[in-house]
Amino acid sequence: MKYFSKRVILSPAAIILVVASLSLVLNLIFFDDINAVHFYFMGGVFTFILFYFIFSIGVKRNNYQYVQANKIVLNIYFLFSVSSIFISFYILYSKGFSNSGNFLNNLRYAHVIEESSSFGIGGLSLFSIGLSLYYLTRERFRISFILLLFSIIPSIALVERTSLLMNLTIYFFFGLWLNLIRIKYVFFGVLSFIVLSLLVAIGTNRISSDVDSTGRDVSFLISYIGYGITSFSRWIYLTTESNCYSTVFGVFGNVLDNISGLYCNDLDGATIGEFNVYTYMHAPYIVFGVKGIFILMALLGVFYAFLFRKAMSSIYYLYLLSIFIYPLVMVFYAWQFSLNTYLYAAIIFFPLSHRFKFK
Repeated sequence: MKYFSKRVILSPAAIILVVASLSLVLNLIFFDDINAVHFYFMGGVFTFILFYFIFSIGVKRNNYQYVQANKIVLNIYFLFSVSSIFISFYILYSKGFSNSGNFLNNLRYAHVIEESSSFGIGGLSLFSIGLSLYYLTRERFRISFILLLFSIIPSIALVERTSLLMNLTIYFFFGLWLNLIRIKYVFFGVLSFIVLSLLVAIGTNRISSDVDSTGRDVSFLISYIGYGITSFSRWIYLTTESNCYSTVFGVFGNVLDNISGLYCNDLDGATIGEFNVYTYMHAPYIVFGVKGIFILMALLGVFYAFLFRKAMSSIYYLYLLSIFIYPLVMVFYAWQFSLNTYLYAAIIFFPLSHRFKFK
C-alpha cells in the first residue's frame, strides 16, 4: 500500500467517517427521520476530522527501526498468554456447562447477571495480541496468527463481542499499515467476526430486535450499528446532565470526581429490556451538553493527529495507534475512548518495541 493511500485510507479521519456514515444511513433507512441529533452526531465527527487534518498536515514517514525484544520479556509474555488460554477453557467448561441450559446462554448469564470472576483474562489477552503484533513485524506469520487466536479465546469465554472486535481491529490495522497483511485477509477477519457474533447472538437469543419504525424484526447487527442515534434521542437527549467525569475521562475522571466533591449522579438511560446503546455522544453529552460533543471531538482530533504523526516513524506509537483505532470503529456504539485498557496496553506494548538488558 503506497504512502499516500495509507495516509488517507488508514487515517483515523477516514475510519471514523466511514463508520459514522454507515451508522447514519442505517438509522435513516430503518429507524428514524432526520432530526437535530443526527446533526450533532455527524457534526462531532466532522469536528474531529477538521482538527485532525489541521494538526496532521506536513507529516512525513520515516523508516521503522525494529527492535529485538528481550527474550526474558518474550518468555514472560508467552507465559501470560498461555495462562489466559487455560483460564479461558476453565471458564468455558465450568460456566458453559454449569446447568442444562444453552451453552452460550450459560456463559452470558454467569458474566452479565451473576458477574462471575473473569480471573483477569481480558487483561492477559493484551499480552497475546502484543506478542502477535511483535511476531508480525518479524514476519513470523504462523506464530503471530496463533497468538491472535490466543487473544480471541478469552473474548469467547466471556461472550464479549466488543473485546473480540478490539483485538481483530488492532491486528488487521497494524498488519495493513506495515503491508504485512493482504486486503483479502481483512475481509476474512470481518467475515469471521460477523459469523462469531451471529453464533453468540443465536446462542443467547439476541438474533433479532423489534425496534425499527415499521415494527419489523431487524438483524441485531443493523440494530447495533444503526439504532444508537435513535436510542440517544429517546433516552439521553434533553435529560439532566451528570456530574460523572469518569464517564468521559475514565480513571482520570475519577480524580476529578473526587476533587469536585459532587455526587456522581449517573443517568439511568433506557429502561430494562430496551435498547441501551447510545453512540459516542452519550458520555460527552450527559456531562457537558451539546457543546461537550464538539469540544471533546476537537480535542480527540488533535490527539489522533499526534498519534498518527508519531506512528509514521515509531513502531511503539504504531502499537498505540492500532489500539486507539478501536474506539473510532465503535462510535456507532458508545464512548470507548476512556477505557483503562489503553493504559494497560501502553505499558504492555512498551517492552516489545524497546530493548532491555537484564544483568
